[in-house]
Amino acid sequence: MDPRWKRTLRLTMVLSLLVQIAVACGGPSGTTTGPSYRSGGTLTMRLNGDWTSSSGAPWDIGSFPSTNAQFISQLFYDRLVAVGPKNTVAPYLAKSWTITPATIVFTLRKDAVCQDGTPITPTVVAKSLHRFTDPGTKSSQAARLLTAGPFTITPDDAAATVTFTTAIPSNELIWGFTNPQTGIICPAGISNPTTMKSKPAGSGPYTLETNNQGDSLTAALRPDWSWGPQGVTSKTAGLPAKVTFKLVASETTAANLLTTGGVDMALITSNDVVRLLADPSLSHKDAHSFYAFPLVVNQAAGHPGADPVLR
Repeated sequence: MDPRWKRTLRLTMVLSLLVQIAVACGGPSGTTTGPSYRSGGTLTMRLNGDWTSSSGAPWDIGSFPSTNAQFISQLFYDRLVAVGPKNTVAPYLAKSWTITPATIVFTLRKDAVCQDGTPITPTVVAKSLHRFTDPGTKSSQAARLLTAGPFTITPDDAAATVTFTTAIPSNELIWGFTNPQTGIICPAGISNPTTMKSKPAGSGPYTLETNNQGDSLTAALRPDWSWGPQGVTSKTAGLPAKVTFKLVASETTAANLLTTGGVDMALITSNDVVRLLADPSLSHKDAHSFYAFPLVVNQAAGHPGADPVLR
């Protein structure tokens, strides 16, 4: 994975479980100054493209959100579980769970609420998962993340549990619920999906403040958000009060903005990485994707892949 750059001297991952983005939170030992977002300011990030989707509803994460919309949506939608330290699964909306290869019983925490104040109950979670896994929603993600099903999803509000069962056992089933596409959509979005063309309908740490399609987007931290993974809340030190995404299509322009402070963070994949590596005002952190990218070879007779030397 290419380096993610930030105009600071030390990197602390304070949003890694919430939105999977890096926020720079300090300087070397003894340094007392730093970026404004350390003390409730705005973090500015570069996007390389728009956040529209094929369905026209970028905040309908159960449909076909673009890659950028999926990335941004993690600010607005909570998930049942998150990726924790050392590639473990960490509690999030679900405080605990029990697993068999075909069934997961999630026990929910009781303090999470949607942006409109609606509590996140097992029934709310079940309706969101029903919509995500419903073939009528035409989501290509359900089968990829949670097996091809069919699924049975049973809420128990009295016991604070949601039971998710698939007809196809999978030892990796729990990991599907760490992905942004399985974020929980609140009742306002479920009852009227067209509203998600203009605003999210989640319980996540941020609310949508401005949405200038094709240019920029700003999200504001919710003061009442207190149910993040590993005890992270809106009062956790280092969380920016606002996050602004700026669409910068040019890699060179984005690199220039990093060196001048026009953006605080950007993913750079072009040859500009070479000059950024040589810039002493910037630091970088190497990270590696946890996704597997298998190579499948046709080994049937008559095909090049039949040759073991080639393979």
